[in-house]
Amino acid sequence: SKPKLSTTLSLSSSSMHMSTSMPLLSTSSGLLPDFECDISKNFVLGVSYSQKSLTDSCPSCYANPVYGESMGRYFSPATEQHILTAAIAYCKELCSADAACTGFFFQKHWNGHEVCGFFHSSLEGSHRVKHWHQAGSQLCVK
Repeated sequence: SKPKLSTTLSLSSSSMHMSTSMPLLSTSSGLLPDFECDISKNFVLGVSYSQKSLTDSCPSCYANPVYGESMGRYFSPATEQHILTAAIAYCKELCSADAACTGFFFQKHWNGHEVCGFFHSSLEGSHRVKHWHQAGSQLCVK
């Protein structure tokens, strides 16, 4: 099996509402909490977060996703929804495993690179925005 590359980066951010609620998922460690995911937002301004790369570093920006099958450089909602679902499920599992995690964002950049950013403080009343990322990028809150 190929090694999976990932990086963790701590940052502080400063810079349409359709939501879906995910049902509880069963895992070996029990149940994952519900998340409310919003595809009209994919970032929160002014809230610190840690970031994990889900794909290789560039120039192979979209290669070897840690969650399985690759979406390639560009996400196709018509044919690759199952891959996006796997990526979001991976980020949900990481957030759920951290009691302090209050939510996360998933972003697919235009070069194909994918990241999840994890928040560890309240997102209540936060400034949620949509940055210019590919379709499927979203914000999920516990």
